[in-house]
Amino acid sequence: MPFLFTKLLLKPNKLMIRRSIFLMLSMLLLLSSVAAQEHAPVNHEVKELQYSCDDLASGELIIKYKNRHGKKRAPGFHRAKSEKHLRARTTNYRVNSFHSLVNLDNYSKAAKRELIPNAKLKKRRKEVLGYGMAEELEDIYLMNVEPKANMFTDWLDQAQGRVKLAKCEKLKLMIKELEADPEVEFVEPNLNYKLAGLADFATEIQTVEDTPGWKLDYSALWGLDEIGVDQAWRQSQGEGIVVAVIDSGVNYNHPDLYNNIWVNPSIVPDRNRDGIVSLKDMDSNGNGKLDKHEITPGSIGYDFFHKDFDPLDSKIGHGTHVAGIIAAESSNGIGITGAAPRAKIMPINVFSTSGQTKTTLLIKALLYAASKGADVVNMSFTGSTYSKALERTVKAVSKKMVLVAAAGNDDRDISNVSAGTIASPAGLPGVIAVGAMSNRRTKSKFSNYGYNIDFVAPGSTRYGRPNILSSDLTSSGYRVRAGTSMAAPYVAGAAAVLLSKSPQLKVDEIVNRLRLDSLEIESSQNLGAGLIQLNGAIDASNRLPRVALKVKEFQYPRLKFINGLVNIKGSILGTDIMSYRIEIGSGVKPSTWDTLGNFTLRFMKKGTLLRGFDSRAYKDGLYTLRLTAVNSLGEEVYDEALININN
Repeated sequence: MPFLFTKLLLKPNKLMIRRSIFLMLSMLLLLSSVAAQEHAPVNHEVKELQYSCDDLASGELIIKYKNRHGKKRAPGFHRAKSEKHLRARTTNYRVNSFHSLVNLDNYSKAAKRELIPNAKLKKRRKEVLGYGMAEELEDIYLMNVEPKANMFTDWLDQAQGRVKLAKCEKLKLMIKELEADPEVEFVEPNLNYKLAGLADFATEIQTVEDTPGWKLDYSALWGLDEIGVDQAWRQSQGEGIVVAVIDSGVNYNHPDLYNNIWVNPSIVPDRNRDGIVSLKDMDSNGNGKLDKHEITPGSIGYDFFHKDFDPLDSKIGHGTHVAGIIAAESSNGIGITGAAPRAKIMPINVFSTSGQTKTTLLIKALLYAASKGADVVNMSFTGSTYSKALERTVKAVSKKMVLVAAAGNDDRDISNVSAGTIASPAGLPGVIAVGAMSNRRTKSKFSNYGYNIDFVAPGSTRYGRPNILSSDLTSSGYRVRAGTSMAAPYVAGAAAVLLSKSPQLKVDEIVNRLRLDSLEIESSQNLGAGLIQLNGAIDASNRLPRVALKVKEFQYPRLKFINGLVNIKGSILGTDIMSYRIEIGSGVKPSTWDTLGNFTLRFMKKGTLLRGFDSRAYKDGLYTLRLTAVNSLGEEVYDEALININN
């Protein structure tokens, strides 16, 4: 045997030679590919959005055709052309329905008809639905599709028990096919969203005194003390501000909410002649509550899920709880007090009794709130997948309304762009994202986190036990709950108080004011600027600059991918600007900052080039850029941008 082995080595046959040559070539190819990878740039591309089969189960898709650059056309022209184009491109699918997602003309006409009783707010609400909204939302359609029957493949799917999965895969393929069409801007499923309140304890309490003089029981209403409202309330309590609560509806007959429910003055006359249009003007039988038959279309809100003019929260209680945190009436001798106790609540229901809703209903609710004159919108719900259609809507309405959203209760980083897990709507530009903290000023165990978070507010006790008291559907009328759903309305209420005192404030100015005096929360995770402090925010000077920082844009929200030399642009507007500086820090929550430049400037118009930035001087990775403006009082206002350097 040894002799035979030696002989084979000395005189190899042709097969062995061929195998040796093949092995050598393979090794060379492998080494060359490894070398190429070592010198190739690191791939930081965002992972393609992965839609779940639950999102595709309904067969509903949202499709956006590219705009026609503002060219006028006959009504229905593009819809007819789009539908014809769609059916031609989807020969393997059956289009069951196809219609415009929103009729912008209807919303614009409704906005013009609304009466704004507070003269200070007329200018602010004048052009809620203008050309900018039409540009963002025209040519968006909702369609219902399903794969056409195929006897052979359908039989195989049935036999293998994968009918639902097969349909899901076919719809995903259809989305890719349509997105490849040059006429189409984007296609996405009609995504699912859920309420962001944790399961609640069934704890009920007796009434809590809310008489003036701060004799409140802070074991129950500690949240108001944490955000600092006592001094702010001496200047404003949200008078004249309308807060839309897009949720499960609101129990408008709750004694702590009844007098603070928004009533449309364009529809309901002041029958009591007291100068205030309220539910009392709709109470025709004088029983002290609003009955369903007394509700006229468009008078107090809308139920988009059931397509009903009655937005009553009769099953879940989530929206009623949120509404109480925002605007429960004060000094009425019963119950609780909201953060903005004189603001008005506009009830809007978009959820089923199981707490589920869809993108299309959220879009319609936001447009409804804008057309009816809402100043602030609270959205205590979350979705785990980024929606382009919802982002377009948010971009349009956030120019005139303050949008506040709950960050979610999954204890995860909602800014993980590479995994496609941006929380929606909290992670969208133009939305104030709110996480939850405990009464010990630590991150609530369940609260999401990440660079998308703007602020935190009370959401639970230290050990996660629900401890936010508010109005509800229980026999006592009150209940404690926990969640970022409870934290967001504190910020919405604070925004209402600020707007009531200074209606001229823009959305970014409200954020700047809340940032100015906020308290940082100890946490290893990013929780934004920390806990809002309303007392400090309302006392901020009206001479605060407006600051905006812009770097190279990327298709996903709030994260910029850059390499080489890039321009840093920004704007600093105001009448009192002494100086500004540009800084950079490593990571999403820098502990130290390097100053890129210190400058003296009185005014900077939008889009001004601040300086060039050579990213090659830094290692690849995540960094935070910050632009800070300082006024003559030494007050500082900043804006930040997270960048991913990839050289």
